[in-house]
Amino acid sequence: MTVDVIYLTNIVEGHIRKIEGFDPWKLENYCGIFCINPFSVRTKDKKDIEVYEKLLNILPNDTILFEKEHDQANQRGKEMNISVDPIFMQEYISEHYPKLI
Repeated sequence: MTVDVIYLTNIVEGHIRKIEGFDPWKLENYCGIFCINPFSVRTKDKKDIEVYEKLLNILPNDTILFEKEHDQANQRGKEMNISVDPIFMQEYISEHYPKLI
């Protein structure tokens, strides 16, 4: 069995912590990022990519915004000769979902 797409989310954090004024049952309150397995045979098929794109529209997610900001951070990192990958996910969540930090 192969994995085609992974959905990374911090949904557990919202259910563990009791945050005033925070609805833990709304998916849009969480960071959610879809990651395509670049080695998956199915995601290389154009028909299955269309299914993936529909998935992006069904579930609330940060995939497009995360990738855009990650690319921008990598560009800034290259200019300063540093790697941003080890810290970017935490930085992204703290900026966009401060209640969950």
